[in-house]
Amino acid sequence: MSNRVAFVTGASRGIGRAIALTLCRANFDIVVASPEVERNEQVAEEIRAGGGEAMTLDLDVTSPESVKEAFAQTLKDKGRIDVLVNNAGITRDGLAM
Repeated sequence: MSNRVAFVTGASRGIGRAIALTLCRANFDIVVASPEVERNEQVAEEIRAGGGEAMTLDLDVTSPESVKEAFAQTLKDKGRIDVLVNNAGITRDGLAM
């Protein structure tokens, strides 16, 4: 475990995906975390195909228990977290009257 570890929320697509791939090129091991399990694995496979290390987590940032479990699993598997990218976004569209 010589690489630094980056935990990226919302990493399954968009800006989070781009951040995860960029950090991977900078020799970070990436934790791909979002509730989109299939997309998480697709991003992790991209990272691995480029020679990087990645783990995936099913993370719901609206659930404190999910967040605790995700960090506990990361610390168990990776031993540390050097960078946290809190990129997850939640949209609750509605009109304000």
